[in-house]
Amino acid sequence: MRLGTFARGETLKLFRPDGSHGSMRPRGKINLIAVLVIAGLAAGLWWIINYLPAYMDNLDVKDAVKGAYNQCWRVPDLQLTFDIKNKLNASTLGWHEEEDGFGEMKRVNGLGITDDDIHIQRDDVNNTISINITYKRKIYLAPWFNKDNVRWLNFSETKSGPIKPPN
Repeated sequence: MRLGTFARGETLKLFRPDGSHGSMRPRGKINLIAVLVIAGLAAGLWWIINYLPAYMDNLDVKDAVKGAYNQCWRVPDLQLTFDIKNKLNASTLGWHEEEDGFGEMKRVNGLGITDDDIHIQRDDVNNTISINITYKRKIYLAPWFNKDNVRWLNFSETKSGPIKPPN
């Protein structure tokens, strides 16, 4: 901190009793807030790498359920189930593991939705329908993505309401 210049060009500096000067933090100290922010950003990035793909695939499941609900007034239940399975087991959507012919588990594209995962209930008295998909997703957690570090996510999507054609 420069206060003024004297006749011989010397400057006067102010020192604190502990020997430091100015408003600088002493070197070697760790800022707890900065550590917490960096840890939070690292945890958020880890969550995005591990969990976001499964939740993004779940958005496609919601879309399939909504599409089936919109078609329910003109399509029978078996056709709705077939359409949902075809959309969710497409090769561009997610992955699941299936056993190949030799007893080994192999990663296959698609969510692996079966008929048992899709529940469609019609109420002809009240003219309503309920479409429910319940499934599990297996994820391997970073940074190693090995078979010992596995988590299962349970998803359930439901759309229910009156059966009516669009106007």
